[in-house]
Amino acid sequence: MKTIIENIKLRPQRFILEVIVSILILCVLLIVFRLNTFNQMTMIIFLVIIFINFNMFVSSERLSKELNQLIKEKHLTREQLFEITGLTQYEVTEENGKFEFYMTPAKKKKYKKVIERYNR
Repeated sequence: MKTIIENIKLRPQRFILEVIVSILILCVLLIVFRLNTFNQMTMIIFLVIIFINFNMFVSSERLSKELNQLIKEKHLTREQLFEITGLTQYEVTEENGKFEFYMTPAKKKKYKKVIERYNR
């Protein structure tokens, strides 16, 4: 629950556009068309999928920012990052001093812990 609240605080506009607007549209559809139970359940599943998608995207974005801050604090170069974590050039790219991570949030958490434990 804490993560969900943090995600909403981080991206309130995206939350409103994705989740709240979807709920409003589906409520209007329910009122106007008086849909049967199957269609109502389909809409509920649709809303859950939208909410999960929102949280996954924002969590991944937040973890990427945290990793970038940690890398800057430790003054790590790209080569040092590859050496410490065992990542490859396909999982991490660097552009203008900012790293882009192409991996799941679970792996980002794992590598964040690895970098936190690293001492020069």
